[in-house]
Amino acid sequence: MKVKNGEIYQAVMGNEDTPTPLSTLIKKELPISTSAKLNRLLQKLMPEVKAIEDSRSKLITQYGIDKGGGNFQVTSQIEELDEQGKPTGNKIPNPNWAPFVKDYEELMSQEIELDLGADWKKITLPLAMLEKREVFVAGSVLIALEKFVEIV
Repeated sequence: MKVKNGEIYQAVMGNEDTPTPLSTLIKKELPISTSAKLNRLLQKLMPEVKAIEDSRSKLITQYGIDKGGGNFQVTSQIEELDEQGKPTGNKIPNPNWAPFVKDYEELMSQEIELDLGADWKKITLPLAMLEKREVFVAGSVLIALEKFVEIV
């Protein structure tokens, strides 16, 4: 199955609004066959997530500012420094921001061949369970998992 790094990363790691969508779904009370398929999917995605995270961390280190203790951060604006190298209290555009965004978008748009097995199909969530509110799954979780999960 062809899939983009960003789709894998989004499904497993999520974002600020929807952290760890796949793990969130795995914790729901679903039919055992669905839960098992979700767990197997997570196991298949984790090595790819590690590779993506390693590359992402390298980009942050390359373009970021060391905030101490090897903790790097990349932001669109940075603190302006005076002639003596002291902060002025003003923010200025970070010249590393655009190259970081370009490389990050390139990383996330890379397409890979993910081996989920020859007979792999999207994992189905029973619509009836969602309609009866037996299981509540936030829409943002389903959006993050749309490459791998469908409601039937």
